[in-house]
Amino acid sequence: MKKIQFLFDTSRMLTQACTVKTGVVFAGSIVANISLVLCSVFSPILLMNAMTPAAAISGSFGLIAGVLVIKGVCEYMECVMEKLVQTTCSQVNFRLERMLAEKFTHIQYAYMQDSEFLNLHSGAHFALVNYKAVENLMKAAVSIVCQSVVLLLGGGFLLFKFPLLVLFLASGFGVQFLINTKLNEKLEVFFNQLFPINRRYRWLNSLKFDASRQKDIRAYHMETQIENKLEQYNKESFMQFSAMNHISCGHGCVADAFGNLTMYAGFVYNTVLLFQGKMDIGLFMSLNTLLLRCSSILNSIGDSIMTGSQMLNYMKPVVKTLAYPADSRADMEIGNIVSVEFQNVSFSYPGSENYVLKNLSFRLDQGEKVGLVGINGSGKTTIIKLLCGLYTPTEGKILVNDIDIAQFNLEKYYAKMGVVLQDFNILDFSIKENIALSNAEEDAKLQKVAADVGLADLIEQLHDKMNTKLGPKTNDKGIALSGGQLQKIAIARALYTEKDLYIFDEPDSNIDPVAERALYQQYDRLIQGKLTIFVSHRLKSLDFCSRVIVVENGCIG
Repeated sequence: MKKIQFLFDTSRMLTQACTVKTGVVFAGSIVANISLVLCSVFSPILLMNAMTPAAAISGSFGLIAGVLVIKGVCEYMECVMEKLVQTTCSQVNFRLERMLAEKFTHIQYAYMQDSEFLNLHSGAHFALVNYKAVENLMKAAVSIVCQSVVLLLGGGFLLFKFPLLVLFLASGFGVQFLINTKLNEKLEVFFNQLFPINRRYRWLNSLKFDASRQKDIRAYHMETQIENKLEQYNKESFMQFSAMNHISCGHGCVADAFGNLTMYAGFVYNTVLLFQGKMDIGLFMSLNTLLLRCSSILNSIGDSIMTGSQMLNYMKPVVKTLAYPADSRADMEIGNIVSVEFQNVSFSYPGSENYVLKNLSFRLDQGEKVGLVGINGSGKTTIIKLLCGLYTPTEGKILVNDIDIAQFNLEKYYAKMGVVLQDFNILDFSIKENIALSNAEEDAKLQKVAADVGLADLIEQLHDKMNTKLGPKTNDKGIALSGGQLQKIAIARALYTEKDLYIFDEPDSNIDPVAERALYQQYDRLIQGKLTIFVSHRLKSLDFCSRVIVVENGCIG
């Protein structure tokens, strides 16, 4: 039942990723392959007939030329369809990778810390990119259909005239199928064991290409340690693959031995019939040749089924990853945010028994400028993550406008918030794209918010002003800015559209002390009548706030 459900889920997933063109290419590839096989089967017969003494010379040359042209066309069609299959599979792969990325963006944030989900996501990427599961699955399906057609055409004579030979072939194929099924079950275990190894290897290997980490890597000579870890994971992978190859060879030898045994049993049966005078030498030779060909086709079908089964196993992490629930809440509309309240909130991170927050209760009202202060690790940022809906409380409730935030539509809830977190991200886009993001770009508003956060003078000095590109990853002439300048862009982003709730998680962490005081004075002027939360580890930095909440060891001091 589980296998049927998995096949249904896989088919549905591939249907979502495929287009009409994919189906046309699949059908075209089958037609091209069958045409080429049939041409290869019948062209020698036609050529032999053309060379008989009774055939006219002109007609013989015409027939030979026609056969060669048809065969050439079939080979050309097969080559074109093979390239189209590769291109189409790349497009399907791209869509599946987009679906995985979208799932990664919309699942519950807690899964970002869940090793099981991260292993599945890594396995899904490995299946699509390294194993080319979609392309191999499609090629296996084409091969099974084509070889089956050829088997029916070539083995029809055996089916009607010598059913015992069919029984020999079927028994060999059946045993091969059972052996391959058991082999796939064992290989799936190894494949699952590779998930965490591949995930760690990919992450470590990415460090060497991450420019933001190169300062520490070079200053502390981390490259040796990274390479040693990579070598360790590489050895673990090699051991897994060696074990897989050993098991595959063993099962393959058993399957081949039994297949050969049944085929030779067919030869013995034909020999007995020959000596009993129930067939002549011509039929004997023809039957043996046909038996060899049918056995070869069945082996090919078995190999294709094996490959297809393996690819389906490799697709399991893709299906399982896409089956994870989206971080969806109820569809309740949210009005203007006028209050936030924590009611006896306790929280421990997934997989941990230690509480980061314990029995927190406080209320914030519209218009307040509230400071959250505490030493590093006291729980300040966790409070912000809970308020942003990234996590749900282990115990207690968080109310917005006296309603549990779990009942609000997340996207509409986020639209009411302007947030600058410690680990904000500035993209390799232009300055104005980084500020406006998906909102309409209004030059007057962009200029105003840039001036409000102290970016106007910097932008005026740049050659392309607001259109200046940031970063070298996607831009040929992307510029580099200081940490404080990037943080001002992040703050401008939060202020660009009017919000009901503003959260600044230690916005002064990358700004020098002189600029810090000027920035805080600007907050009083820029954010009037809005509920604003400032997070800092320095109490003096929050003396402009109307109220300060001190957090200590996950509790309010």
